Amino acid sequence: MNAPDRIFEDEIAPRIHELTPYALSLTGNAVDADELKQATLIRAWELRANYQPGTNAAGWMNRIMRFQHMDTIGKARYRPRITTGLIDGYELAPNKDWLPSAEDVYLKTDEDASLRRKISRLPDHYARAIDLFYWHQRTCKEIADEMGLKSQKVAASYLHDGRASLKRMGVTR
Repeated sequence: MNAPDRIFEDEIAPRIHELTPYALSLTGNAVDADELKQATLIRAWELRANYQPGTNAAGWMNRIMRFQHMDTIGKARYRPRITTGLIDGYELAPNKDWLPSAEDVYLKTDEDASLRRKISRLPDHYARAIDLFYWHQRTCKEIADEMGLKSQKVAASYLHDGRASLKRMGVTR
């Protein structure tokens, strides 16, 4: 066993269980957290020769995980969709990443209806900002442009105030 492998086994492997809470905080669900954890471990193994012994191993792994997560989000957001048809309102795409899991469909149906009702009770500018951000994945700058606002800070303020209003209505996510 060479030195990077030994260091990985001694310093990194014992901390693998520490990745789960951070993965859950990034992804919001256990299935995606497990996938992110696996991708992180693969990337850490690939980069094991770059690890400096005595460095904060947990911090090193968390940084890899954060970049893995950002890469995943970036690829999903900017990858063009190629639609092949519709089934129950969901687009069929050649890549399985675009299809929701059965659990997601089941859990989101009632939650989304309830959430949409609560959002509809918000002032129009809050509701529109929230809709653009969460359902259309727009950035604050894009929201400001679409809503004719002079500053993305105003869009961020609309999002913040809208979320605060939803929280007062009992929305917890």
